Parts: sequence; C-alpha cells; structure tokens
Amino acid sequence: MSAELDYSKTKFASALKKLEEVSLVSYSEIVRDSSAKRFEFCMELAWKTMKIYIRENFGIEVKSPKAIIKEAYRQGMIEYEETWLLMIDWRNDLAHGYEEEYAEKVYKELPNIIKLLNELLKRL
Repeated sequence: MSAELDYSKTKFASALKKLEEVSLVSYSEIVRDSSAKRFEFCMELAWKTMKIYIRENFGIEVKSPKAIIKEAYRQGMIEYEETWLLMIDWRNDLAHGYEEEYAEKVYKELPNIIKLLNELLKRL
C-alpha cells in the first residue's frame, strides 16, 4: 500500500468513526445536521480513496465520483452500486443546496450508510 493510499484510508476511517459516533446520539436538529456534514466528509473521502485504490491496484484512472463508484462496483470493491450512486447524489445535494429534507433523508439512512462505508473500508 502506498503512502498516499494509506493516508487517504486513515482519513476515511477517522471520518467514518466520527459519523458512527454521531449516529449514536439521540435525535435533534443539531445531531441531524452534524450527521449530514459528517456524511459529506465520509463520502468525499470514500470516493477519493477508491480512486487511489483503483489507480494503484487496477491501473485505471477514473476522474468523477460517479465514474469511480461504477468502476469500484465492476472491480468488486463495493456492492449495491445504485445505493452508492444515490449516496453521491445525497452528498451533492447537501454540499450544493442544503435543504433540511436532504439532511433528514441522510439521517434516516445512517444505519445503511454506515454499513456500506464499513464494508468498503474492510475491502480496502
């Protein structure tokens, strides 16, 4: 594992741990919003880490987050490609046009999101 991949994976694992921590706190708007922000961090780090992993392990250079998700699925790094693509959309919705409904949707999906992110981390 390269230093770049190791560093990216460490940052991703740390962000995921913080997302898991906030998911255990009783619901409030502040907790929901904190979860949404931590989800954004996790998704950003997840796709960037997958990008490095794909380049180093398969020799494929992929640019966009959705293209990386599709390639990760083809390479067997993730399951449920459609859910991952939705997660990228949710991240974009939160980052570019924050609406409480987006944060609420992510909050409700946290158990599944955390499960998928942990599965990826184990495969990396």
